[in-house]
Amino acid sequence: MVGGIARAHVTSLSVRDEQREEALRWIDEGLVPALRQKPGFQGLLLLNEEVEEEPGGEWLAVLFWENVQLAEPGVLADFSDQLKAVGIGITHPRFYEVVRRT
Repeated sequence: MVGGIARAHVTSLSVRDEQREEALRWIDEGLVPALRQKPGFQGLLLLNEEVEEEPGGEWLAVLFWENVQLAEPGVLADFSDQLKAVGIGITHPRFYEVVRRT
């Protein structure tokens, strides 16, 4: 464990450009508060692939968890209906051990 974070849960998200702002609003107002209620949740990092022609495109969501036991493999799948409603598609998550954080 590095700095209180032991596990990173990385998921690719596809976002429709015309729903980008709605998607970001739902993430800020719906998803993040719900995740904060989950034991061991340490934070979310959202990365947008920088492609000028397609400002929506692909995002990477990195969820940080306090330990392996608390990391929830399907946590974003629990929100699949809400994600679809705001134009976000998800892929299967991958888990990584956090070995260095500076």
